[in-house]
Amino acid sequence: MSPNLAPERLIALAARGNGPAFERLADELTGPILPVVGHVVSDRGQAEELTRRVLVELWRTASRYREADGSEPRPAAAESGPAGRAGARETPARFAGARGTE
Repeated sequence: MSPNLAPERLIALAARGNGPAFERLADELTGPILPVVGHVVSDRGQAEELTRRVLVELWRTASRYREADGSEPRPAAAESGPAGRAGARETPARFAGARGTE
């Protein structure tokens, strides 16, 4: 995978179930997300947990991302997991401990 992929391309790859692309995207987004969450909750551990939960939600909903027109979601009835497969997405190991991933 090219080291210079734009976030839009990384989310498109993650939408197709590409775990390494999502890991890179998560690395890029953690820096901007964590301080915002940290302003809402004062506890650093809680802010980190909430940030993980945000990223898990991004992973779970990535299949709705449409690369052709940005981020317009498909209708919920059309959502069927990574690469069009039916079923739940397996949470990347790095985020498996976040609440809401069970």
